[in-house]
Amino acid sequence: MIYKMMELSTAHVTKETAEKMSNDAVNMYANTSGVALYGKSGYGYFVSVPEDLKYNDDTIFSEIPSDLLECLKYAFSHDCEWIMFDCDAAKISELPTYEW
Repeated sequence: MIYKMMELSTAHVTKETAEKMSNDAVNMYANTSGVALYGKSGYGYFVSVPEDLKYNDDTIFSEIPSDLLECLKYAFSHDCEWIMFDCDAAKISELPTYEW
C-alpha cells in the first residue's frame, strides 16, 4: 500500500505541543481521535491524518492542541494521510510558525 505524506517543519507546532508529542510519542490521541503519533529519532514526528476530519467537527478532536489540529486540517485538505514533522523541513506560509 502507498500513502501520501506531507513534510512540515516542527516550527508549525508550539514548544508545548512538541513536548506533549515527545512525552506521549506513541498513539497520543488514538483513544479519542484516531490520531497515531510516532517519534522520529529525536528530530520530529510522524502523525496520521484522521479521516474523521471530513466531518469538520472540532469537538471530535477536542483533546488535540489547536496548532497541531490546524496542521492536520491542512494536510487533510491536500489529501495526505500522514504528516512528517521534521526540524529541518521548510516552513509553509499558509500555516502559523512558532519560535522555540
